Amino acid sequence: MSNPWFTESGGPGISAPQIAAAIAAIPADGAANVPSLRTLGTGAQQAAAGTAPAAAQAAAIAAAATDATTKANAAIAAAATDATTKANAAQSAAIATAAADALQKASNLSDLSDASAARTNLGLATAIRFTHGTEPSSPNPGDIWQEGDAAPVKIWATTYGTYGWKQLVPADV
Repeated sequence: MSNPWFTESGGPGISAPQIAAAIAAIPADGAANVPSLRTLGTGAQQAAAGTAPAAAQAAAIAAAATDATTKANAAIAAAATDATTKANAAQSAAIATAAADALQKASNLSDLSDASAARTNLGLATAIRFTHGTEPSSPNPGDIWQEGDAAPVKIWATTYGTYGWKQLVPADV
């Protein structure tokens, strides 16, 4: 079946130059509501090449990706900072609580409700104890007692095997 309007040889009633002239008369790149042919290019009324996004589209995609990455990084940094701040606060509170509950060396176990039981639990029930002031009523062998602060200071010690006090002199030390 042949086309009566056009053939490769130009057809019976319309020639190739006539067809080319008719196509050339059709407006190109008209407004959206005007029937027209579209040419390829980057203009507002032109068609973009089908193999690649238009430069403006590529730039918009890159800008959106950069913005999303920046926001995500900021959110991650804020979350990490918040977590670190909370962890540091919890650690500081734990250290403060532990320090408040810790025994103080200078208190010589007097900050406990039962210092004698603490010494027993630590295996120090018969260890040498130092006493200052009044003579201890029940010394252990090896205990040391300082009598007063006035010169000459008298240092007394119990001897092993007995519970009597013996004043220490420089020759004993």
